[in-house]
Amino acid sequence: MVRSLLAELKADAGSSKLPAALTVGPLLGILLVVPMSSFALVVFSGPLAPLALQGAVLLLVGTLVMTLVSALTSPFKGAIAAPFPMALAALATIGVAVGAALADESSDVQFTTMAAIMGFTSLAAGASLLIAGRFRLANYLRFLPYPVVAGFLAGIGWVLAVGGLETMAGIRVSWGALPEFFDLDLVRNWGPGVAFGAGVFLVLRRRSHFLILPLSIVVCTALYHAGMAAAGISLDRAETLGILLGEGISGSQWPLTYLGSLDRVDWGTVATQVPAMAIVVVVTLVSALTNTSGVEASTGVELDMNREFSTAGVVNGAVGLAGSAPGHYVVSLSVASHATGAVTRLTGLVAALVVLAVLVYGTGVIRLIPLPLLGGVVLYLGIDLLNSWALRIYRQLPLVDWGIVILVLVVVAARGFVEGLGVGLIAAIFLFIIRFSRMDPVGEAISGRGQHEQSTRNRPIPHRVILRELGDRVQSYRLHGFLFFGSAFPLAQRIKGALKADPRPSCILLDFTGVSGCDVSAATALHSIIRAAHPQGTAVVLSAMPPGIRSTLLDVVPQADRTRLHFEEDFDRGLERCEEILLAEWERIRRGESDAAGAISERSLAEIMRRLDVQAAVEDLAERLAPYADARRYAEGEIVTREGQRPEGMLLLLEGRLVFRKGAAGIRLQERGAGDIFELSTAESSDLTVEAMEPSRALILTRISLQRLEQKDPRLALDLYRHLVNRMEAAPS
Repeated sequence: MVRSLLAELKADAGSSKLPAALTVGPLLGILLVVPMSSFALVVFSGPLAPLALQGAVLLLVGTLVMTLVSALTSPFKGAIAAPFPMALAALATIGVAVGAALADESSDVQFTTMAAIMGFTSLAAGASLLIAGRFRLANYLRFLPYPVVAGFLAGIGWVLAVGGLETMAGIRVSWGALPEFFDLDLVRNWGPGVAFGAGVFLVLRRRSHFLILPLSIVVCTALYHAGMAAAGISLDRAETLGILLGEGISGSQWPLTYLGSLDRVDWGTVATQVPAMAIVVVVTLVSALTNTSGVEASTGVELDMNREFSTAGVVNGAVGLAGSAPGHYVVSLSVASHATGAVTRLTGLVAALVVLAVLVYGTGVIRLIPLPLLGGVVLYLGIDLLNSWALRIYRQLPLVDWGIVILVLVVVAARGFVEGLGVGLIAAIFLFIIRFSRMDPVGEAISGRGQHEQSTRNRPIPHRVILRELGDRVQSYRLHGFLFFGSAFPLAQRIKGALKADPRPSCILLDFTGVSGCDVSAATALHSIIRAAHPQGTAVVLSAMPPGIRSTLLDVVPQADRTRLHFEEDFDRGLERCEEILLAEWERIRRGESDAAGAISERSLAEIMRRLDVQAAVEDLAERLAPYADARRYAEGEIVTREGQRPEGMLLLLEGRLVFRKGAAGIRLQERGAGDIFELSTAESSDLTVEAMEPSRALILTRISLQRLEQKDPRLALDLYRHLVNRMEAAPS
């Protein structure tokens, strides 16, 4: 692996990619330095404010490690990496808590404790990313409720915007501090920064380019120093007035003595921040997903999300050892390296060298950037997040979902990230339950009356008449989706209402072909249907029920309630079972009501006479077709055409019954009786098998025979096709 990497770097160094890397790399490195310096002021604020310069160094070291490791290991060539702004915003809330808890401790203890928290958070994030990548779990993060994620990102925008204001003003922003915040001396500090951040936001909304922000900082810094020179304000005086960043504290300087300073960490304070650190890990996972997707969408380069997570896990593990914050791709800079043609690992290496040079020789340069500009950068990022995830998203979401976004934002602003995430998840789950419970689990509700609601079994004429007469006593429900307490109990109430109909149903058929699963509460609701049906003498038939659901149901249904419960392999078999129940019901009716039996006999006789007329017409047609057709006889159980065969032509069934089955499981599709005519399959491979259910007699007309018939006797061909159409209209669908 090392050899291939060295060979790749050597090849790029000898190609046109080297000038591109040397041109773009230094600029990208500079673009990494300024934002990290700005974020240090947010993370190290309040009591930790004197540590801001050391904090900037800590974040720049993390940026160096990330960019260097990503440049050498990332599948995306030209990748630029740094701590995630969203993770830093979450760490800022930890910084406030650490500063308050360690206000009486030395600055050395404060710094090493905060660095330890950042380092362990990065290690945990790295382990989480690595596990997600190795076990191919990265895409499961997409299942986080979108309104919760949007509200969380908007909350981060709020924290950044407030942090930027506090950085510029030098005081905590609160309702009680508003009079002081608008004091003229403080307005002079934060006013220009607010104007800078708002101006950059407005400009970038009209025209987006990665050079606008850094050029704005350079120009405004020059104007600031020119103004201070004209006013006779020295650098020391500017630090006293809060215009420039101070030198920071003396003592242990990272990274030379950091690992040897772990004994100064206040581990009790670290332990209290574990829940907040877990939130930072979640933010890192979400940021890794969104940033990697952003790079993929912007460059058109197809990335393996799980491989990217594995790489990010290695990167954050290295950063954790350095005691810096978690992160990975910087979308804008990675896209810029790709857009400018610097698609080589050399680009990231050059950018890393620039960051290293700033760390070794130029940390004093950070002190020259006015605090209002550093705070304005953070303010701009906060405003941009708020605009994207709280305002613009309003048009994309239903009002209720947008309400969850605002709810999470308000809770994050008022209480914190842990509370905001918890409230958002609860609200999203509650909304999901309400919406899901409103979804009707019944895809289709039908009665047995009518030809299309009968099974495919070919029955004697009297039975057909009986089933048409009593068909409305079968209530069939095709279910779909996942059954849970929110949808199963309304279904149970609906069916219990149907049980009160007059006449009462003889059979309730529930088809589970489209059901993906159910919970125990749904099984309890199904049991309530069974329990309500039995006293009415109504049978319950369950078709195509998956084994897992069947097991769950039988766990809650006592043995006494299973007497009129039937399981069938598919919907057609379920209908057949219900028909058998209706026919048995008819026997009881016939014994008690002679008038009903007489009516059925009359209808049956009329149907028999009609069928005799049809049969006579079929026999006449068969006699006329004899010169063109092949006569066939099939014994009971004999296969007419088998799965995978290529029979061609048309079959006219004169006597007997045929059954059509599908697939290896032999699922019955339909039955055909005397007088039926159908075209045999012409496909190269058919999954249908046709079998004789009893001794049968048929005529087979091949394609050639049909062509000869059409040429020699067009009238007979017309009669044949007319009979085919009539039988198709009469056949069960």
